[in-house]
Amino acid sequence: LDAWLWLGDAVYAPKHKQKGLTSPETLQEELNELKQNATIGYRDFLARNSGKMVVAGVYDDHDFGGNDMGRRMPLKNERRDVLGDFLGYDNKWSHEGMYHRMDLEPGVKMLMLDTRWFRDDHCIPSVAHWVPMGNAIACM
Repeated sequence: LDAWLWLGDAVYAPKHKQKGLTSPETLQEELNELKQNATIGYRDFLARNSGKMVVAGVYDDHDFGGNDMGRRMPLKNERRDVLGDFLGYDNKWSHEGMYHRMDLEPGVKMLMLDTRWFRDDHCIPSVAHWVPMGNAIACM
């Protein structure tokens, strides 16, 4: 089984930012550009591998719409759906966030974790354990 996983920061859209945030509409434009622009190469990559592999993913801060943003991000549902559309998901979420499980083949399950939806802004738990008392203070 082959898979292409978008694990965050598929796009950076600084040229359209206002107040440090990128709108869901701009994120959609940037993701569409990624999918349609032949120079980038993703369009041809998808065409060559159509039906041969799974494409899945979840956002991180920049394709969520703002540097280090988390639970206070406005329009979270819209942002989730923009990336879901890009990935070909049906966007019928029964819960908050974009975390989900995919059954890739019998006995193979993949968990996609949403590290942004409920996260405090500017919280970096992935590196906090390297700092003395880091876990205790990283997300204050």
